[in-house]
Amino acid sequence: MDYKIKNNLINILIETVSKDLFSILFRFLLAYIVISEIFGYYAIYTFIFGVFYIFSDLASEYIFIKEDISIFISNFLRPLQKRLVIINLIFLIVHLLFIYFFTLDNIITSIILLTSGLSFVFKPSITISRILLASKENFKVLSKVSFFSNFFSWLICLVLFFFNLGILSIGFQPLLSNFITSIFYIPHKKVNIDSFITKSSPLHSISKFNSQIIHSLSRNIFLFLNYYLGILLLTILIGPTEVGLYFFVFSLSDVIPTHLNNILNRSFYKTFSNKNNDFGILIDQYLRIILFFLIPSIVGIFLTVDPFVTLFYSIEWQNVILYVRIYLFSLPFQILNSLSSTILYSKGLVSEDNNIFTNNFLFIKIPFSIVLTLVFGTIGFLISTIFSNIILTLKYALFIFRYFKLNLLLKSIKIAQQFIKASTFMVITYFFIQLIADGILQLVVGILMSIITYFSVNFIIYQSKIKTILIK
Repeated sequence: MDYKIKNNLINILIETVSKDLFSILFRFLLAYIVISEIFGYYAIYTFIFGVFYIFSDLASEYIFIKEDISIFISNFLRPLQKRLVIINLIFLIVHLLFIYFFTLDNIITSIILLTSGLSFVFKPSITISRILLASKENFKVLSKVSFFSNFFSWLICLVLFFFNLGILSIGFQPLLSNFITSIFYIPHKKVNIDSFITKSSPLHSISKFNSQIIHSLSRNIFLFLNYYLGILLLTILIGPTEVGLYFFVFSLSDVIPTHLNNILNRSFYKTFSNKNNDFGILIDQYLRIILFFLIPSIVGIFLTVDPFVTLFYSIEWQNVILYVRIYLFSLPFQILNSLSSTILYSKGLVSEDNNIFTNNFLFIKIPFSIVLTLVFGTIGFLISTIFSNIILTLKYALFIFRYFKLNLLLKSIKIAQQFIKASTFMVITYFFIQLIADGILQLVVGILMSIITYFSVNFIIYQSKIKTILIK
């Protein structure tokens, strides 16, 4: 594997894991302490706050991985900065108006909304700093800032939580995180801005850039709605208790697979777009890395969700076990869909990617989700998620085969077979530990020994291929 990819991969791994790890751990703790209905209200809060947050950086995440970013920065940086200030100021005003007209008599809700609204004050500065650092692929700084800001913000929230502030402490996290992040970015911002002052670009490039931003923003909206559709539908059709159970399913299932997928997408994006690289070999490397971790993750979560929920959570959370096991079947298709989207984006096929995704979301995901949720509840929604992801995978696979002459499904199945074989030894090890241990010891030792077994078997059987991926 290319040294640059490996280096970026490690730093993006630190950034992504630190960004969500503390949040997920806090969710586990919150679910352990409160009832599922309260956890459901927390899920609804994350959805509402996320609606604002998705617009707060104007989808400029796209700029981070744009190969010719330096051409755009000097022309577009200042206008982008102004737009970010305006949009985030509007969001703050909206929060304040909502407090004044609707929640002024509810102190807890008002404080949560106020602290969440104030977090947007720091967003423009953070976004510009991230763009400039990512443009130079300075993922080392990004990873450090992400780790420390999330660690300290969630640590303070945890302290506040146990000092009788309860769920109110959650509202402080966005404000604390953005404040700490802004402080860490101060030493880097000036240096990066000065380095791009001499750049220039023709007007049509700026027009193209604006067009790409609009495409990226629209795609982010659909991705957000796709991710939170379950919370939205269950809130409307069933209620906060079931929303809490569903949100806990996400917290358990997406710990490893989805975040690993995001890490690889950001690491491989520029390499995919480079015409000098062998596209087939890169896809092969990507699939081997992600399937190496994805398959044991799915198997491991499937096996351990029962003892984990039974040991640490009350009887009201037991439905989560079935929900998680159903949801896991959609993960391989989600991973392939994300890879397919990254391939199309890297090759400049942005509108084609948007069309495939949005059409599937509007005409497959939403109708089936509404009907099956009305009939079967949460299980119905999870089944609709699997079905819509399968359809989307087939659409992407057909387009990629026609355009690139690459059979992504066949390649994925062939590579997956290798790691499925190794996973069977992991399963045998886990069930063996169940015979000789009990309780928490059974869960902890079972997980550790299964991981050791899986990595050992893979190293013995596929030693040469692993070296090819990680060293060359």
